[in-house]
Amino acid sequence: MKKFLVLAFCVSACFANNQVICNNANDCYNIGIAKAKEMQIAESIKYLEKSCELNYMSACMELGTAYIYSAKSKEEFTKGINYYMLACNNNEPISCHNIAYMLEQSQNPALMNEIKSYYEKSCNLRYLNACTNLGNIYYTKENNKERAKMLYEKACNLGEAIACNNLGNFYYYTNKSLAKEYVRKACNLGYQVACEYKID
Repeated sequence: MKKFLVLAFCVSACFANNQVICNNANDCYNIGIAKAKEMQIAESIKYLEKSCELNYMSACMELGTAYIYSAKSKEEFTKGINYYMLACNNNEPISCHNIAYMLEQSQNPALMNEIKSYYEKSCNLRYLNACTNLGNIYYTKENNKERAKMLYEKACNLGEAIACNNLGNFYYYTNKSLAKEYVRKACNLGYQVACEYKID
């Protein structure tokens, strides 16, 4: 009964144009409605669309993800990309990261500048995974190790565990004590691979 009352409140708030609670209505659905998977996604999309219309950019980003991962046609997939673009153009960092990541999976070298641009925008908006992924591009694909190190340091200093682990790898041959320090930090931040990493 309590879950039903919370859900009813979220639904009524959404259609009363309360944009923050409208996004929470989607959370209520994901947690509280035991429906078949596609029906759940359909309900989720309905409420996220309402929230996105009210310029709540996190909802637009989630809407992009919902369309992309449930797409049954090219049109639905394209609709998801368009929601990512809308959110990214309005400085929602995860959507910028996701655009870059999807472009990167195409493995098309002609898109590299565009990929880096989206990752950089996301990183500048403090989405730390984007800083790490951009660092990986500079390190592995462009052999710009100093630029990679700067990006790893930025992300690691703000608590991104994989970036710290990458710095451990970066210093492995030149500064073992510093390498150990970064790997230890990555482990302490919850990156299990780093906890099993032995530096002699």
